[in-house]
Amino acid sequence: IVNNNLSISAPLVLDGKNLVLDLNGKTITATKDLWNEEKKEFALISVKNNATLTIIDTKGGGSIIARDNDTYTFNVQGGATLNIEAGTYVGNITAVQVDEGTANIKGGHYSLKQLAPEAYGGDARFTLNCVDENYKNGKAVIRVTGGSFVNFNPASNLAEGADTRFVPTEGYDVTSEGKTIITYTVVKTATVTE
Repeated sequence: IVNNNLSISAPLVLDGKNLVLDLNGKTITATKDLWNEEKKEFALISVKNNATLTIIDTKGGGSIIARDNDTYTFNVQGGATLNIEAGTYVGNITAVQVDEGTANIKGGHYSLKQLAPEAYGGDARFTLNCVDENYKNGKAVIRVTGGSFVNFNPASNLAEGADTRFVPTEGYDVTSEGKTIITYTVVKTATVTE
């Protein structure tokens, strides 16, 4: 349980273990830039080597917010699993990035401070994103069954090429609200066995 707002000076890394993190209505931010190519640390929170991180927010209002022009919010590596049930997440270029492993997004609100580079459209297309090669060979998976996303439709986006769909085709739909800033929300449309 996060009992106080946290300002971290190094990435939070869950390596090979299982953890339930309750944001408990608190906020996690970084006090300095965390991006580190050498250590392959690209996010405030990295889940590695078959670890499983489940994020809940029992009080509501909890958030994880990246520094401007720095890291993603989450990175999944080495066959790990990230489960997000609630909370607010603000990343740079990407909020949730899967290198190798699975991200199950069941809830939460996702947005970006820094959009994709102009060469890639200058938009929010990478809000959820996989390493291309691993997405193609099935080693990187994102499954969205809930949550809301700013200017990013998880059921039809450009993250892995035209018409990328992270939402299951059966039992879920996406609603949208707004004109310039569009919020896409994933809703359950039928009884789904999970």
